[in-house]
Amino acid sequence: MNDQSIKPKKENAPSSRHHLNRSFVPPKMRSDEGGPLTARVFLLYLVIPYLIGFYYSKNNLEFVRGKLDQFVAFVDTTFSSEPVKYSEAPPDVCFNRLRVILHNGLHIKDHDKPFQNMTILLHRNGEPEPCGRTSVDIMDGFEKLLQKEGRCPLNFEKYQLDALLTRLLHNILTEESSCHSSDATQHQGLYSYCDRGVAKTPILPDHEQLKAIEHGDNADTTSLPCHFHSSHGIRVTSLPFFAQLARSVKVPSVEENVCSEEEGSMECIADQIYSRELHLYAVPAGRVFMFAPSHVGQIIPLPHIQGGDPGQPVYLQVLSIRPRIFDIINFFDRRDSDDLIEGILQETREAYRMKRSSVGSTEYKHNDLKRTSESGFDTGSPIAMKLKRRGMTMLGFDTYQERFTDGLQILRYNETTAYNSHLDWMNPAESGAFDLESSGIGGNRFATILLYLSDLGENEGGETVFPKAPPPSERNETVQEAIERLRESGVLSGIRAGSWEERMVGECQTQFAVKPRAGRAVLFYSQNPDGSKDGLSLHGACPVLIGDKWAANLWAWNTPRQGFKGSPRKKNVEL
Repeated sequence: MNDQSIKPKKENAPSSRHHLNRSFVPPKMRSDEGGPLTARVFLLYLVIPYLIGFYYSKNNLEFVRGKLDQFVAFVDTTFSSEPVKYSEAPPDVCFNRLRVILHNGLHIKDHDKPFQNMTILLHRNGEPEPCGRTSVDIMDGFEKLLQKEGRCPLNFEKYQLDALLTRLLHNILTEESSCHSSDATQHQGLYSYCDRGVAKTPILPDHEQLKAIEHGDNADTTSLPCHFHSSHGIRVTSLPFFAQLARSVKVPSVEENVCSEEEGSMECIADQIYSRELHLYAVPAGRVFMFAPSHVGQIIPLPHIQGGDPGQPVYLQVLSIRPRIFDIINFFDRRDSDDLIEGILQETREAYRMKRSSVGSTEYKHNDLKRTSESGFDTGSPIAMKLKRRGMTMLGFDTYQERFTDGLQILRYNETTAYNSHLDWMNPAESGAFDLESSGIGGNRFATILLYLSDLGENEGGETVFPKAPPPSERNETVQEAIERLRESGVLSGIRAGSWEERMVGECQTQFAVKPRAGRAVLFYSQNPDGSKDGLSLHGACPVLIGDKWAANLWAWNTPRQGFKGSPRKKNVEL
């Protein structure tokens, strides 16, 4: 792949799969486009007389004049067929459009400044500590940036907003932050992090819609922008939403202030009260968002997710930092569990029905002596689609695309059955023509949402063990001591002495393990934020000692998976 595969070509060059729009300005609006333009003209016909009628109202004079000025500027720029240049239009035309968009989206009053007295803390994807901070009012920053650009976009949809926000934060933070790429120098700034280069930027389905940023002394360099997410994982897709996000940040109370009376608290309290902090996470082009846990027990609210009990909140609770493991509280409920089990037991199609589990990629599936469970797939039932959509929204996808998921895999472990420790990230050597090397431009599983559909009690087995996660501090017995204790209790009567299952039982008793409970959901990542394999995510299904266990897996991919349009292919491999 040459450099043209990701960088934009000249504007008069023919379009290709990898071509990028360099301009912030969408195609010209033509009067023969029909419906939308006709509707806007009709809107003008209705609104203008209303505004003029109140223009000289004594009580509303200043308010209405301001509204009319904004409206005229909006009309001038919206119906312009060319980018607005400041030499040809009033200097506040573009900023008026920004304000009109905010008014339309949030009914913001003229004196309401959502970004005023706010500090933005910028994080690199998946990192709990911010790499930079700024107290610059975003709206003021946008205005200055657009004046410098000398052109104004006709709208501020998510890809244009990505580019504007990347450029603004790069300009503000370059000299005082560590937001650059780990293999770049500080002066290269945020651009070096957002655009990782041809060899490390997967080509996702929306690649052609990215707005490349021109920079350098003669604007002879281009960089792809980051996309930005809140601490809840929600992608910033519009200016009104960004403002709404800012307005939702609460001012710390006096009780939360870190200063004491003896330390001159009045000044410290004032700094706290008049400063709000918004955490923003920058994700490089071609990469997917990942949550950034800071400590075990941390709560990450997910206010945009409706869970199993609609009346209760959905949130993540951090179980482990390395590897990244989270409890998902209220993700689904027992009725969903019952529906999934009932559905898979009624499935008769050979490709989807319950049968002995296999391992490996689609092209190289085989049975494994160290995986003794049964599994089937629910690819399209209402309950499966509901959970898949909910899961992908939680993972930071602003639109649902089937090609980024597998079907929901339903698992049954009968007594004594298990699955030895393994990675959900698949070996690139098994992929054939499909490129599984996710640290480059390939695709692989990056996250797993594990759903427990049945209950198992204490010492009944069935846990999910993570051998490389830090073990719980309260467990102080060895693997052999745990095996001997369980042998004496009689629960290992069905497990052959000296087998891998017996060893695994001991590991599950002494290492970090998640206990199964109907309605419980767990998220863990198989990749690091840069796409490389996270070897610490090694995990296994502990042997069931009493009864049976039902569970389900939802795997999410960082690119379209094999068999779907846009999936990455290896070079020089025949299809």
